Amino acid sequence: MDESFIMDLTPNSIKGYGVCGYKDVKRVVLRDILPQDTPDYRRWFTIETEWMRWDAPWEKVDDEKFIGRLTRMLDREPPAVRRRFEIDCDGKHIGWVSSYFINGDKDRLAIGINIPEKDCWGGGLGRQALEQFIRYLMGNGFSTLYCQTWSGNVRMVRLANSLGFKIIDSSQTVRIDGAEYQRLVFQRKE
Repeated sequence: MDESFIMDLTPNSIKGYGVCGYKDVKRVVLRDILPQDTPDYRRWFTIETEWMRWDAPWEKVDDEKFIGRLTRMLDREPPAVRRRFEIDCDGKHIGWVSSYFINGDKDRLAIGINIPEKDCWGGGLGRQALEQFIRYLMGNGFSTLYCQTWSGNVRMVRLANSLGFKIIDSSQTVRIDGAEYQRLVFQRKE
């Protein structure tokens, strides 16, 4: 495998208490997956699973299949234009950003973010990572991006709106924990 890709997001220091266990977070980095990330994924998929409540909870993820897919990614050369990065916060692996084509449609690239490290929620780290991922993808020829979530994921809805995404479809419903929510599709054009 060639040298890992690293996208440095060195922003102004984020002031706040408890962000990833640090008083001031100074560095957020998007990078390729590394072999030492596998234990984090095992922990996130088996022990620290709160994040799964917010990431399309109607979909069931087979953790062993997912770990297998990550292992296969480690075994091959990364593509010239990445569609997935790991998120590091001051050297701590906290999650990932990824993209996929909605229903296989190559004109509808959707982006997503997962930060399973619960102590990293609410400090603006996801916003920074997603902003950089958007710039990266748009700089590599994707002029229109999408994201999908559900109306109960208020943090993601706010983040999408603040990043310039607009709801283009809310016609489907999903039942989660006995309540009905809308499945939301957002779009952002360059």
